[in-house]
Amino acid sequence: GTAYARTAASPEAPSPIGGMTNPLPEDVRRFLDEHIESLEQLEVLRVLAEDPAREWRAGELAAEIQADPSAAAGHVSALTG
Repeated sequence: GTAYARTAASPEAPSPIGGMTNPLPEDVRRFLDEHIESLEQLEVLRVLAEDPAREWRAGELAAEIQADPSAAAGHVSALTG
């Protein structure tokens, strides 16, 4: 899934600041295209990466990303394959 918009003519992701573009490295774009299905899923990954040693319960993670616990669990499942 694609978590950001881009066109073939312009492989840059739009920036929320003043309409300026902010290029993403190709390896980052490829990772997003291949592994991230939604912004919420990217948020799960961000939270988990902040403290890799921490073990999260679905309810705790859901509260952290402000999502339904079953959705948070589904995102973790999708990320861990």
